[in-house]
Amino acid sequence: MLTGLHTCGALGSNILRLFVNSPNVKVLCNVACCYHLMSEKFVASPFEDKDVSEEAGFPLSEFLQRNTVGIGRQARNLASQSVNRRAQDTEVLAKQFPRMLLQVILRDQLGYVRSDWKGLRKLDQKSQGMFDYVTRAFRKLGLPSDGITEELIDSYCQKYEDQKKKFAAFFQLKTVLAPCIEAVVVLDRLCFLLEQECVQDVKLIQLFDPVTSPRCYGIVSVKK
Repeated sequence: MLTGLHTCGALGSNILRLFVNSPNVKVLCNVACCYHLMSEKFVASPFEDKDVSEEAGFPLSEFLQRNTVGIGRQARNLASQSVNRRAQDTEVLAKQFPRMLLQVILRDQLGYVRSDWKGLRKLDQKSQGMFDYVTRAFRKLGLPSDGITEELIDSYCQKYEDQKKKFAAFFQLKTVLAPCIEAVVVLDRLCFLLEQECVQDVKLIQLFDPVTSPRCYGIVSVKK
């Protein structure tokens, strides 16, 4: 029996390939996660260093490959969000607002933004306020921060304060789409297994409470 709990990124697809190609393995149970970290065959991401030796994690099934189906990193990132946890919130939150405001500041101060900027994930959680976050981000990106003052950042915070609730509502609306995108990934994996001659049956089973574990669905498969 081959099992995987919250197999991250490419591991989620590779464990299915391993199951199919291992004669001695008769049963599979896998719960995947971190869809934003897997690679795609038909959509390239500017944040990923393409390894030509690595097989794409999506799509796996011949059916989706014939139709050249792609998702894109932004949608895959959204698929990792939890609509069930957001439903538990007592108010509409804007946790991503600092990152959005940073993007505006970068655009205004530099005159451009680059799609390959990375390394800022969770940086706001390590910062003491917006000014500290912005200066840390500029240093992380190797950008000059001479013109970044506390007064400047305060002016941005005041200017965009009334946009915070709108941004939070927009993010909530996006999160509603997360199960749809996750379903595309999961159903592609089910199709892949159903296409294999050695596979007798495949089931998609909810194993966990989706609030406790947003990636709560397990793929269970049995060979002939």
